Parts: sequence; C-alpha cells; structure tokens
Amino acid sequence: MKISRIFLVCIGVLGLSLCGFSQSTPSTANDKSPVTTPTTGTIAATFAISFRSGIPSTDTITCTVTAFTLGETVTYSEIAIRTGTRNGGNGSCYVPVPYSWLLQTPGSDSIYISYEVTVPTGGATPYPFRSHSQSDAPIPVPANGTVTTITVPVTL
Repeated sequence: MKISRIFLVCIGVLGLSLCGFSQSTPSTANDKSPVTTPTTGTIAATFAISFRSGIPSTDTITCTVTAFTLGETVTYSEIAIRTGTRNGGNGSCYVPVPYSWLLQTPGSDSIYISYEVTVPTGGATPYPFRSHSQSDAPIPVPANGTVTTITVPVTL
C-alpha cells in the first residue's frame, strides 16, 4: 500500500511537471510576433530635370531612388537605378522601385526615400561632372499593393 501511494504521488508530480514544460512562455508587451505576410508596393519616381550647367546633351543621365524602412530589429532597403533621356535643356527619368517587406509594425512604419541624379565623368567631355541628391520627409508605408507616384524636380 505504501508503494502504491508513493507511485501515485510520483506519477502526479511527473504529470504536473510535464504540464508545466508544455506551456508556452508568457508574452510581454515588448514581444514582436513574426509577421508572415509581406507588405508590397512600388515607389514610382519620375524625375523632371532642367539642365543649367552646360552638360553636353550626349552625356548619360543616371537616376537613383533609395527607399528604406527602419524597424526595431530589421531594416529593409531597396535601390533602383535607371538612365534618363534628354531633350534640349530638359531631361527625365522614370524609376520604379518595387518592395516586399515583412514589417514589424505595419500600421506605423515609415518609408524614407532619397533621390539622386548624376551625370558622371567620362561622357563627351570629362567635365562638368554634376550630381544632385535630395530626400523627402518620411511617409507612412502605403496600403498593401499601392503604387506611390512621386515627381522629383531637379536642376543640374
């Protein structure tokens, strides 16, 4: 009889112990559950360029868009580069930047966007090299699947 009580007590203790191990750890307000659905979209930047620097019309125009978002533990960055076209004293570039990010806080994350237009050396003449860069204030990450159109005025 004594052995059966000890056996039952041991089985009970073992059962309670196993129940404790099978419980998930408690979450806190600071825990970030993993996001499994990406936020997607496209930043569509159109550069409107005015030339004032005497840059030869045969020189290549390069337009760059950088878009990034900063999370607590992850950062996403996208860069797209395209060559532009020129017609007399004006030029243009269209640079689409598709993104697909697993955001940690989709409702409150922001996108930071910067733009650069470059006429590199080594074109028709080695100089004048010209570069222009700018950035906008951060914008909230748009709704999933949105194409965000931006016009970027530039004077070179």
